[in-house]
Amino acid sequence: MILRAEGISKQFIRKSGTTNVFIALSETDFTLSEGKLTVITGRSGSGKSTLLNILSGLLSPTQGRVYLGEQELYAMSDKELSILRNRHFGFIPQGQSAIFTLNVMENVLLPYSLYGEYGEGREYAKELLALMDIAELKDAMPNELSGGEMRRMTIARAMIRKPEVIFADEPTGDLDDENTEVVFSLLKQTAQKGASVLLVTHENDAYEYADEVYKMSKGVLHREK
Repeated sequence: MILRAEGISKQFIRKSGTTNVFIALSETDFTLSEGKLTVITGRSGSGKSTLLNILSGLLSPTQGRVYLGEQELYAMSDKELSILRNRHFGFIPQGQSAIFTLNVMENVLLPYSLYGEYGEGREYAKELLALMDIAELKDAMPNELSGGEMRRMTIARAMIRKPEVIFADEPTGDLDDENTEVVFSLLKQTAQKGASVLLVTHENDAYEYADEVYKMSKGVLHREK
């Protein structure tokens, strides 16, 4: 299913300052290509995470619409949108997002257990952990993992339901060069298998993995590649 945005923008009201309105995202049309790794770069505060959060159903736009196929995301109820995101989207957030009371396997299977599907996905989870080279850590707790191992666990969790769309928000911001390369390579492989992958990053190394590149500056999106 194609993810597309039509005329989306985002404004925030300020309670103090010289202006009452902050424009985080200017009016934007955007279509995320299937089977490609799309990279959005830009400085901190440029609006790239705002765009990603709107596209992923986490932040409603001030105006405009977002569609997955023919479904308009922000016309759905909160429950309907939550289920859609769970079944069709994978999300890799900034920083660490593990549930520290769950082991690695339980963290990866969390998207299934949210809706009571506890027995689903276990065999595929084993495949993902092997792909991420952390299969031997399936029973480990998050506080036993290195930063790179925890990041790979988070990617496995994002991929567990074989989503059509994967969003990655600065997934390598806290990683060394070796683990950064591992993460970018895994996202590229996922796109090559047919998923639409949107990567927001400030890392210049992402360019060599990208099929399409955009740059954000002061809330405005520009196509670069």
